[in-house]
Amino acid sequence: MFKLRPFKNSDAACMPSWIIDEREFYFWSAGKFTYPLTADQIIAYAEVMADEQTAWPMTVLAENGSPTGHILLRRADYLQRSIHLGFVLLAPQYRGNGCGQALLRMIKKYVQEILGM
Repeated sequence: MFKLRPFKNSDAACMPSWIIDEREFYFWSAGKFTYPLTADQIIAYAEVMADEQTAWPMTVLAENGSPTGHILLRRADYLQRSIHLGFVLLAPQYRGNGCGQALLRMIKKYVQEILGM
């Protein structure tokens, strides 16, 4: 159903529209961004993450290849074989129908098979 690829700055333009309201924004952002979310904030944060050796912002693609979600893989620890998932976000039309669970299963497979976590 979904595909993953590394985040591109052009993906940031879609993301603010995936935040429904201020309450949802605060649950999602964990205080790392200011409301309302902008593409510039996302790009700036992705640039910081690009400098970290243990973090990868990823874009979730729909079957047609269009960006439809985001997830940050962070704090990769190859000795402990662990990684943190953060900033998980899906476009509203993919919520409430099992797509989030499918996404997390796909991420789990990715980090186990590709990253060895």
